[in-house]
Amino acid sequence: MIELKNITKSYLLGKNKILALDNLSLTIKEGDFLAIVGPSGSGKSTLLHLIGGLDRPISGTVFVEGVDIYSQKDKDLAFFRNQKVGFVFQTFNLLPTLTAWENVALPLTFSNVPPKQHKLKALQVLEKVGLGQRASHKPSELSGGESQRVAIGRALINNPQMILADEPTGNLDSKTGGEIMDLFQELNVKEKITIILVTHNQEDAKKARKTYRILDGKII
Repeated sequence: MIELKNITKSYLLGKNKILALDNLSLTIKEGDFLAIVGPSGSGKSTLLHLIGGLDRPISGTVFVEGVDIYSQKDKDLAFFRNQKVGFVFQTFNLLPTLTAWENVALPLTFSNVPPKQHKLKALQVLEKVGLGQRASHKPSELSGGESQRVAIGRALINNPQMILADEPTGNLDSKTGGEIMDLFQELNVKEKITIILVTHNQEDAKKARKTYRILDGKII
């Protein structure tokens, strides 16, 4: 499903050039649940951003279903991010003035789903992530675990082929984090969604089907 070939990515930090990914290659099959682990600064999040169309490599190619996503026009890349990928981050990135269902429904604004159907679809997704009873609550009225479930619902709303999760339990206690990881496992098994997880947490990594370690921009 996903193939990265000879990916190199670097950044300028002041006058210093930081090599984030170093000629990295990786193949991810459809339906995989993959954990990528490694220390801070090893290139984990950069790798996730490149898979999701959020950043461009300096060299190398990223294929999704045989298509080089970075050879596409900007509008096609935006469509890919909106329709094919669900993003979940450590900070939940919910809009504080919107209710849970309104936050979940946000990506539908850029889809072909008629506005009249947005609430119904969002409510269905919230039920799927176990938060249907909190649909009308705003983020300030939700716990950390509930907020992350809303964020996962938002990632699911357009029926993506993959979810990219960057330290999704980093702001949660161990019990709540375990529940979130159980939800990812359920989505992977029942919905057949490919999940790529970046984490420092070894317990989280154990719940994936495969684990890769990254160090200094290379899979080791």
